[in-house]
Amino acid sequence: MSIYHFVLEFLYTQGECAPNETLSLDKSLLALHTELNKSQGFLNYTGEVTMIKKILVPVDGSEQAHKAIEFAADLALHYDATIHLLHAFKLTIIPEGFGEYVVSDRIQLEAMGKKIIAAAEEGAKKAGVRHLETTVIEGDPAESIINYGKDHDVDIIVIGSRGLGSFKGLLLGSVSNKVSHRADRNCVIVR
Repeated sequence: MSIYHFVLEFLYTQGECAPNETLSLDKSLLALHTELNKSQGFLNYTGEVTMIKKILVPVDGSEQAHKAIEFAADLALHYDATIHLLHAFKLTIIPEGFGEYVVSDRIQLEAMGKKIIAAAEEGAKKAGVRHLETTVIEGDPAESIINYGKDHDVDIIVIGSRGLGSFKGLLLGSVSNKVSHRADRNCVIVR
């Protein structure tokens, strides 16, 4: 039985949906996690039952990232897990001869990233999360998220459905779409 069908069956038995109803698993998955006993864990991408100990939440200051933090905070509280807040920024390409602007651009982007991380950390702490790690890195956001997940052996990536780059995302594909299709671990896209 797929996790989708498992969630659907669970919600049906709880009176939360009709038989054979198609549903989005954004908030419905949270209802399942709240009802499951901690020792039951969750199904990972290979179908094995695993405990959630590390949750990666990429943040960009958007409303969707805030919703992802709320969702991840509920999971973290349920499983006593650590949330890894990550902000990745990418420098724009500057023509040769303008190198001094690249340095100030990097400094400004890193400073903005630290502010975004601080706000995300404050939100997670207000939600009751006790274990937090924060990181600001330079690089392609999707690649940085995927690599961070591997390097830190996170159990699940909780990401907002669309961040601040919505127009660019329409043209090139959103970061959440790239991460969910290319990451080798479970991903929850929060709407």
